[in-house]
This record gives sequence, C-alpha cells and structure tokens, in this order.
Amino acid sequence: MDSTIYLQTKEGNGYLYDNRHSCMINCHPVIQTMFELSQHNNDTTELFRQIKNRYPELSFNDIEYYYSKYQFFKSNGLFTDIDMEQYLSGKISAETVKVQLANVSIVVFQVTNLCNLNCTYCCYGDMYENTDRDVSCNVMDFSRAKKVLDFLYERWNSEMNISQNSDIMIGFYGGEPLTNFSLIQQIIEYTQSLHLKNGAIFKYNMTTNAMLLDKYMSYLEKYKVNLLISLDGNQVHNSYRIDKQGNPSFDKVFHNIKSLKEKYPIYFEQQVQFNSVLNNNSDVISVQNFIFDEFGKNTGIEQIASAGIKKEKKQLFKELYRPYILPIETEQNRKRNYRELKDIGFFFYYHMGNSYRHYIDLIISENENQPRLPTGTCLPFSRKVFITPSGGIYPCERIGFKHILGKVTGNMNINYEQVAEKYNSFYSAIAKQCMHCYNADSCGACFMQFELKDGVPFCNSMMSKEEFQNYLTDMISYLEVNPDSYIEINKMVFA
Repeated sequence: MDSTIYLQTKEGNGYLYDNRHSCMINCHPVIQTMFELSQHNNDTTELFRQIKNRYPELSFNDIEYYYSKYQFFKSNGLFTDIDMEQYLSGKISAETVKVQLANVSIVVFQVTNLCNLNCTYCCYGDMYENTDRDVSCNVMDFSRAKKVLDFLYERWNSEMNISQNSDIMIGFYGGEPLTNFSLIQQIIEYTQSLHLKNGAIFKYNMTTNAMLLDKYMSYLEKYKVNLLISLDGNQVHNSYRIDKQGNPSFDKVFHNIKSLKEKYPIYFEQQVQFNSVLNNNSDVISVQNFIFDEFGKNTGIEQIASAGIKKEKKQLFKELYRPYILPIETEQNRKRNYRELKDIGFFFYYHMGNSYRHYIDLIISENENQPRLPTGTCLPFSRKVFITPSGGIYPCERIGFKHILGKVTGNMNINYEQVAEKYNSFYSAIAKQCMHCYNADSCGACFMQFELKDGVPFCNSMMSKEEFQNYLTDMISYLEVNPDSYIEINKMVFA
C-alpha cells in the first residue's frame, strides 16, 4: 500500500499526506508527478523532459528544485510502500488484559433488565431480535455487585494500578435503573466506605427515563449522581415512550423533571443532561428547541438503531425512522457546526502527528515500525467493565452479549489468557480486511460492533485510496476556509 497520497483542495492547493508519519505537507503537484513517472523511469534527463512537457510554466531550475525536494521527502520516508500484513500483525497478551483491568476507571452495573416503560423503538423491545440477550437473571443483587467491587478494589490499590488520581465512575444501567433503587443505594454506600489510593474518589452516573425521579431525587442529589434523562421532546415527539399499558409517559416525566429543576437548581445545572431519539413525529430543530426552552439544556440526538431489526418489523422501522437532518437554512446560518468541528477534531486526533492520544506519548516515543492492532477496538477493559444482572462480564455495554469475557459466580472469574486469545483471533481475522483499507492506521471502529459472517467480524466501512483521498480533501478544504477553527478544535477533547 502506498504510504503517501497527493490531494488537491477545493481552493486548488496541493498537499501530500503520509500515513506512516501522520504528516501533511503543502506542495506543488509536480512532486506527485515525479513520484509517478520515476516508477517507470530512472533516467533523470528523461524525467526532467517529461516534467517540462507537463508543466511548461516551470523552468529547468524550478524542476531541479522540486526534484531535490522530492528526493528529500523520499530520503525521510515518504513515498514508500507499507507492508500492511506485517504492520497490522499486533497482538495482546494475558498481562495486557490483567493490567487494563487493574486500571479500569469506569464500572457499569446493569442493575436490571426490567423497565417500567415499553418504548416502541427500544433496542431491547419487540422490534429487535435480541437473540443473544442474557435473561437468565433480570435483577442484580448486592452480593454479585460486591464481588465485583471487592475484586476491583484490591487491584485499584495494587502496584498494577499506575493511574494517578484517577477517580472511579460507577454507572447504573438498565432496563430502568431506578426500578432497582435498593441496589443502587447499597452500591453507593458501600463504595463510600472504600478508600482508594492516591486520594481518588467514587463518582456516579445513570441513564434514566425519569418515571421514578420524584421518589429518589433527594438521594441522587445528595450523592451528585450524574443523570442522563431520556426525553424525546414534547408530548408529540415523545409519543413512542409509553408504559406497559400503552399510556403516554410524557406528563409524568415532564412533571418530575420540572420538579427536580425547581428543588435542586444547582444540581440540575451541573449534573443533568438529556438524550432524545428522533422518530417520524419529530425533527432535530423542534426537539432541540423544546428541551432548551423548557430546561435550558442542549440535548443529545440519536437515531433509532438500525441493526438487528426483525424481518416482520422492518416496515415498522421504516415508518418510525427519521434521519439526522438539519434544514438547509440552519446549516448555512451556522458559522460553526459542532458536527463539522468534531469531524475535523477526529481528523487531527487520528491523522496528524502533532496531537497525542495519551499523555504518556509525550514521554515515550512510539516505534513507527512496531506492529499495531487492527481497527480502533479498545483494549479489553481499557475504558470500562460492564456487568449484567446474571454476572456476565463485558468490556462495554454497546456490544453484543455474545462477546462475554467472564462471569461473576462464586468469584469474579476472568481467564486472562482466554480473553487475549479471543481478541487475537479477531485481530487476525479482521486484519485480512484492514490490509486493503487506507484508513486502517487511524480506524476508530470496534470489531465487536461488526456483523459476524461465518464467525468473523465483517467491516463495511473500509476506505479505498480514492475514498480516503476525498476524505482528506474535505478536511483540509474546511480548514483552509475556516483557519480560526483550529483554535476551537484544540479546546476539544477526543477520546
């Protein structure tokens, strides 16, 4: 695979981007032409003659200057061929898994599978297959949660934990977490009795439908539990969020949220956020306006999940689904579109060598020839550990239940060797696809979210050379027109 790609922006400026060095260089197109012609001709005189025919405006002195520049780029590693098979041959070890778990800073307990609502589009509802969902136990008990916390507490306070002053976030997930409030209370009060090294503390968050918020808001405020409230907008927008009897949930939820805001205004301002799901009764602007006008908050917008729809429910999905689209006039009137800035931010994060993914990179230089892991899949437990009511151990709540990595039974049972082997087998399989992708070095995709074909993760977002070239062109073209956005992007955190 070619390491260096030439592109021309919408403003007509030429650049070289090199994958191996994550660098972008402004240059004349003659540099790329020299590379292309030199593949078939080593005679400098003939090369110069061909260049002169293609670029008659250049003098021979100009051509000599650009040729010396081209040679300089080559001598410094540009215009090389990347052995993708070797480059994407990275593996992890059992020790890698062990260390990541000792340094995990987010623990998410799925305290219950049960919910007091029956939202039409729920990913755990009747519209989806959910064939791999574990329903052997629907409600977690404290003994299981305590085994997890005791296991991790020992490792958090061990020499394996090298995180400095990293607070531990405990997440409560459902179903509807507040239907198992007694467990939430037990976990919070137990963790408050634990003392972490380096003065780290426990913090808490929860996603909730707010139906039971009136009963427990004082407790949540006391422990400053960060809340993500699911509300799709006004009564019409929210019409698919119904209870088990088919009754709308809006009035109850709206009243509870208003009450929370009135009773605990500081907590509401600092610890409460919203999330909304688009549907055929709503649109982005009206939902955002409603949440902001009523609660002074910007809401996150999600689309109805498209994976795993039952065949007999595909028509219902088509009727409910609404894509994320902003009106043209809104796009045109926005000087800065957050989504655009975020896209540019990820471009810097993954593709430019003057940004760092981890603080440790400032101290330790990474060997560019060292094999890397295919895809952007997190190392197991590098970000979080997710525990289901039945004790299933997973690296995240966003993946299928088929990817179980351990089980909480009498103890916290994790076989580090088996976890490493599972990941390495997927790495080997997916690498055969990644070898042909020009975005492989900067991929942010997780193979655990891919479809399985014959037991192998299948990626449907590979980039050809032309697609990658177009992507780079869009990013740099935006920055040329909006150079001051660079300052805004550098204030953002991408992880």
